[in-house]
Amino acid sequence: MKLLPAVLSVLLFTEVGMGFPLFAAPGVSKGVFKRATRYPVDHRIGNNSELIENLSRQIHTDYVNMISGDLFQTILKDVEDYCQAHEIPLSDLVGNRTLTHSIVDGILSSQEVLQGTVVHQTMSSVAKTVSLPKAFDSRKLNWVTPVRDQGSCSSCVAFATAANIESSLLASSKASSVAPVIVSPSDIFFCLGSGDANCNDGWDISVAAADVSSAGYVQEKCFPYHDTQQPCPAKEGCHRRTNIKSTSLFDINDIKHFILKHGAVVTAIVVYEDFYDCCQNDQVYRYRRGALQGGHAIACIGWDDSRNAWLCKNSWSTTWGTNGFFWIAYGECGIMGEVMGYSTK
Repeated sequence: MKLLPAVLSVLLFTEVGMGFPLFAAPGVSKGVFKRATRYPVDHRIGNNSELIENLSRQIHTDYVNMISGDLFQTILKDVEDYCQAHEIPLSDLVGNRTLTHSIVDGILSSQEVLQGTVVHQTMSSVAKTVSLPKAFDSRKLNWVTPVRDQGSCSSCVAFATAANIESSLLASSKASSVAPVIVSPSDIFFCLGSGDANCNDGWDISVAAADVSSAGYVQEKCFPYHDTQQPCPAKEGCHRRTNIKSTSLFDINDIKHFILKHGAVVTAIVVYEDFYDCCQNDQVYRYRRGALQGGHAIACIGWDDSRNAWLCKNSWSTTWGTNGFFWIAYGECGIMGEVMGYSTK
């Protein structure tokens, strides 16, 4: 088994037309854009669209440059040779960062030529990379709650945050049949975000993360959702849970490992007009045409390196995309330019 083709497959996303499954909206001919159904976007995120897109491209470009570099490939070959010599199947490294790091550390200590800060950082990156599966989907482990509908309110940050918390709780339970906790996005948006978040403009992922980490969350039954601006009600008898913490993530491998362990992350994307009517039949979305509409927050629940894409959960109901889910190309439209992950304490 060789890791090299699987690892280098992510290089394909850097150029359009290199085997990438591009999305074309149904009924759209060349040069003509079909006006699609409008969904709510987050203008607070949209105001930072250029920054988010630049960060997304840079993060993915840095990752591609790293895994295609000579030092990374040299260390990767050393890991493969070590596993072959010691009869360790490379598949045993997937999901086992302890074993992988022990092998990499052994290689590092046995070769004087492999020294220095850069080498140690690359060694760590190799260990993270080879211990990841080529594809992962939290739905297959029953770590994903049903897709919901935010309606006409720009409350996507609250829905994406709730989705991540729900997945993290399911992942931490270690049981496939546990009843999911349904988190109240209304509480996150209208109570924790009171005076800041609003249905017209939206909210910020990082601000929501700080508030949830500090104040916790309540279940949906304590504050049912309606897609209009609401005051925060008195919630007598509702238990506020504070067993959640948030983490900022900046590295592709770290993001994937977080999803692998906790089920999801929250990230922002930039919405263009063709996104409104995209992503049917599990097609991978890449921007083709249409004007900038704003920003959007979604929960990412997996990836597939053979498709060079992230798997995400939206909050525009199950009638959008593929039953409410969608694939988006690596480095596309700001994906992973800003990332927060929620995990249990």
